[in-house]
Amino acid sequence: MAWYLKIVPLTLAGTGLAALTFFGGKGDTCTTIRIADTSLCVEVVATEEKIIQGLSGRTEIGADGMLFSMPTTERHGFWMKDMHFSIDIVWINGSNTITEITYNLTPKTYPKSFHPQQPARFVLELPAGTAKEGWIGAAVQ
Repeated sequence: MAWYLKIVPLTLAGTGLAALTFFGGKGDTCTTIRIADTSLCVEVVATEEKIIQGLSGRTEIGADGMLFSMPTTERHGFWMKDMHFSIDIVWINGSNTITEITYNLTPKTYPKSFHPQQPARFVLELPAGTAKEGWIGAAVQ
């Protein structure tokens, strides 16, 4: 798929988390975020319907990951219902700082629900093995 860059002034959920949005040849979009020295092109979901669906039923993650922009800052629960691959979950607070990472969740963990120890405003799901321990405490830009 051919990608082209279109600069879009995007602020995620009014938090000051700004990013560039890339548009794919088939209408797919991803938003580039930066964590420490790593740039990731992520699909951003913010509607209740898309948050509930998440990555369930997909055979691959798509972009580099999926960033959930939650409507409130809470200890949101995530599970692996209808998942077909393992993921890392990166928990991000309302100040855009990574507070913790849950590593290598497999589809076999369903129906267990996973929650951060501290409230999160954003939740980033990445392919298992992508998240780095050094990201804890890092700002997401």
